[in-house]
This record gives sequence, structure tokens and C-alpha cells, in this order.
Amino acid sequence: MECKKCGSNFPRQIKINEKRYNLQNRKYCLDCSPFKEHNTKKLECSNENSPIAEKKCELCNKSMFRKLERKGKLCWSCTNRKTRKDKTDKIKSIVGNSCWFCGYSKCWQAIEFHHVNPEEKLFGLTVREMQFAWEKIEKEVKKCVVACSCCHREIHCGIISCVEVNEIWNKKWSEHNSNKR
Repeated sequence: MECKKCGSNFPRQIKINEKRYNLQNRKYCLDCSPFKEHNTKKLECSNENSPIAEKKCELCNKSMFRKLERKGKLCWSCTNRKTRKDKTDKIKSIVGNSCWFCGYSKCWQAIEFHHVNPEEKLFGLTVREMQFAWEKIEKEVKKCVVACSCCHREIHCGIISCVEVNEIWNKKWSEHNSNKR
């Protein structure tokens, strides 16, 4: 078998301390990637002639391997985190930062979305769903009222009635639509 980094040949099997090991799935020889060191990074990328180069993420400084022509300056984790934050900021600009029932606004993580009509609900609005297209997220936001976690529990146990929820939903979204024009 041929090493992807240095090009030297290495055997398919080797005997170490009277135990036989299968090297058939290895990409690199034992000189380039020593045995049992779990070296999983792309060693062939360190060549100057390679079309792939090691770069550092601008935010977290983590190593990443990218094609030279690709201009990405952030790793996938930071890119996804930034995208989620941008979509969350867009949602905040539409619905505001506070509960529509009591006005609570200390912590955004305590703000939840309650679907006025559960039959129309396609998905919940959590961090995981921020990967969807903005148009899809926006449609789902417009089916909801914004409530702090306490008011959301009160809606579900009936302390805040469905009539109140519908009134606030109609009022807030009609205000939003009139401000949009």
C-alpha cells in the first residue's frame, strides 16, 4: 500500500509485540502517522503543492483544511453559530425582545413561541430550527405569540385563555403589518 503523504510503500499487516495488526485501512505509513496515535488530520495537506491548505478560523482559531480557492475564513461551527445568531436577531427585530403578555425582557433564552393554532404548527422554533431557510422560519414565527416561560406555562394550563391569546396575536401581528407598509 502507498502512503498518501510521503508516497512510500507499507505492508498490509504488521506484527507488534507478538500481535498481528491489519494496516489495510490506513492512509499513511507508520513513519508519517505513528501506530496508535489516532492521527486523523489530513497529513497530505501539509505539502506546499497540495490544492488543500491548513487555515485558522478567525473566531475560534481552530485549524481547518480548505481548498485554496475557497475564501471561507470561519470554521463550520462558527459559521453555523453566526447564521443562527443572525436569524435570531431578525426574529427579535420582528417580534421584539419581551413577552407579549407580561413584558418580561431580562433573558431572551426564557422567551418562547406559542403556536396559536397547534394544527398549523410545522415545527417548534428552537435553536435547531435556525438552520432552515429564513422564509420557512418567518412563516412559522407569524403563527405564534411570544411569551416568557412562565406565561407560556399559564397558557397551557388555562390561566391565560385562548381568547386572550388570539386577541394579543391579532393585535400584535396587525400592528406589525401596518408598520411594515
